[in-house]
Amino acid sequence: ATQKVASLLAKGQMKKAHKLMDTKHRHSVESHQELYCRAGVSIRSEVESPATTDQRIVEYSAGSRDNALASLYYNYGRYLLISSTRPGSLPPNLQGLWANTFNTPWNGDYHTNINLQMNYWHAEQANISDCTKPLFSYMTDFLLPGGKKAAKDIYNTRGMVVHHLSDIYEFAAIADGPWGIWPQGGTWLAYHLWE
Repeated sequence: ATQKVASLLAKGQMKKAHKLMDTKHRHSVESHQELYCRAGVSIRSEVESPATTDQRIVEYSAGSRDNALASLYYNYGRYLLISSTRPGSLPPNLQGLWANTFNTPWNGDYHTNINLQMNYWHAEQANISDCTKPLFSYMTDFLLPGGKKAAKDIYNTRGMVVHHLSDIYEFAAIADGPWGIWPQGGTWLAYHLWE
């Protein structure tokens, strides 16, 4: 769609480009809302805070009562998961989809010792289990082949093993220092699939 809009703009066809963008925007909102409106939490506070979210977090940490902050976090988590993982895409890595540099922290990889699973903890509870399809595809298409190779090469055994760090190149071996000798990544992910 972006290329088509650029082509229309290059030809000076502003109305057609605008109409196409409106259609794409409407489709995007409808697609997001179809998932987002399945659940929600609304906890009211006695007083609505006029503070920004980062200020509210600081105030809450200092002991202020802001019950509505819990519902904001829950709904924001749903928004992030829906926005970053749709069928046909990859699951979000440590930076989600919003890395603003080529050299991201931790190389923008997947850490299977908690981070990858944590992105999806609330998928079933929030009634957006559709969003787990990219995670399960990643497990089948990337981690399973790499995990089988790692099990054979490292432990001389059948089955599969995924250590704490992985990527889109089927990497499942020990890496990243002594903490990389953590072979339970596949088990944690299989548990999520079982759930």
